[in-house]
Amino acid sequence: MNPESKNVESAAPAAEAVTPAVVSAPQKATQPVARSLLLALGAAVLLALLLSIMLWQRLSATQEQLARQSADSGAHAVEARTMARQAQDQTRELAARLAVMEARLSEVALQRTQLEELMQSLSRSRDENLVVDIESSIRLAQQQAQLTGSVEPLLAALKARGFSDAEIGTHAGLADTSLALASDPALVHAAQLAKAPKPGPADGVTGDPRRATRALGELGTAQIIQTSVAGIAQLTRRPR
Repeated sequence: MNPESKNVESAAPAAEAVTPAVVSAPQKATQPVARSLLLALGAAVLLALLLSIMLWQRLSATQEQLARQSADSGAHAVEARTMARQAQDQTRELAARLAVMEARLSEVALQRTQLEELMQSLSRSRDENLVVDIESSIRLAQQQAQLTGSVEPLLAALKARGFSDAEIGTHAGLADTSLALASDPALVHAAQLAKAPKPGPADGVTGDPRRATRALGELGTAQIIQTSVAGIAQLTRRPR
């Protein structure tokens, strides 16, 4: 063998020995990068996991809150329906009470009207009975006066007031007409009496009744009653 072939042969192993050293250098350079990537990926996975857990917790809390709000809303709705029913019941009860009160007020108003009518009727009846009693008493007094001759005080009172015997008369004259006006005015046509001419015996009248008044009749009635009472008292005091 020549020296050149020996040099070539010896150079080949040297080259082979240098190649692994060159190749192992990039591998050593990429290992830290891969580790960094793995660490970053792990951190990202952990962060995503943490975010997922937090999101899940938030969703769970939101669901619980929504569930509580839904339950509260349902309870409020039930309470509102209950209160609405109670309000309706109270409204019906108040309407019923109002109807009863109106009925009672109507009954009270009717009873009041009936009582007022009854009181008016009793008042009219009492007044009418009183008038009837007074008229009866006056007629009785007149009859007693005519029977006992107690008309004389009336005649004296009329004469004292300036009336003459011709005017006073003995039948349907001033005295009798005044007594009639005091006891029963319906028996005398007062409006026609003042305008009528002087009556005479042909008219069945003895006297002049044209100036007769109720005041004179009441004066005469008082005189007759006093005289009659005195006569009756005297008669009752007589021994039997």
